Amino acid sequence: MATAGGNRACGVVTDNAAYMRRSWRLLQSEFPALMCNSCTAHAVNLLMKDMFEIAELKLTLSECVSLTEYVQKRSAHKYRNVTKSKRALALPVSTRCISHNRVVLTALFGDKAVIGRIDNKENV
Repeated sequence: MATAGGNRACGVVTDNAAYMRRSWRLLQSEFPALMCNSCTAHAVNLLMKDMFEIAELKLTLSECVSLTEYVQKRSAHKYRNVTKSKRALALPVSTRCISHNRVVLTALFGDKAVIGRIDNKENV
């Protein structure tokens, strides 16, 4: 920061690890006006990961993952999904922010039309 000029940055956003908080203190001692914050998206992702360790939520996630895997394995689904819908069922990714939450929501509520077309039913 000293090389670029201390007045060119007004804030730093990092994860909330202990060594990052120590870095914030060091930076703020040299640049008192600098704002240091933890990444909210990262914190929410860690919170969601912990929430899905609760037995009921873990079971729901597991069932949604099974449904998604079943649907993704069907080649007819892939064609229909690409041609008729802009959304797709997705599997959770530990590094993708709120992906666990998105898996559950899309499997339960968001993609009923996609699942219904695969099963050749009008109402799901």
